[in-house]
Amino acid sequence: MKITLIIALIIAGICLLAFIGTYRKISRSKVCWGVVTALPASTDSDGTTYGVTAEFRADDGAEYIYDSTFKTGTPCYRIGQKIRIYYNPANPAENGIMSFMRAYGFPFIMFFVCMLVVLTIYLSIHGAQVMNWLHPQHAPPF
Repeated sequence: MKITLIIALIIAGICLLAFIGTYRKISRSKVCWGVVTALPASTDSDGTTYGVTAEFRADDGAEYIYDSTFKTGTPCYRIGQKIRIYYNPANPAENGIMSFMRAYGFPFIMFFVCMLVVLTIYLSIHGAQVMNWLHPQHAPPF
């Protein structure tokens, strides 16, 4: 049980570092509006998944393309839809969709799964004390 706790805490720490790194990257970025130009589909044995391709104009006046590596089972956008895009002002080819789940989703979910594992282990070890705290009127006499 202790090894599971240690592993969960290490993974939670890594996820927290990924969250902070993404936060810093977006904080240093510029944000602009882009337009969805395509929803590239891929089909395999698991079914069809959709990505997002969008065009945006950076402060230097040049047009750039956002092309997602993340794909979903249903299209999240439609062609012609305006979306917010963040980009590195020094290199606008480094960009992403300004969406919480696209930017932070994986580390956010993994962090809370790890915290759930830690809480479960804590409650399995200290469950009697927690029950006595919640229901002091039913605590056994010591």
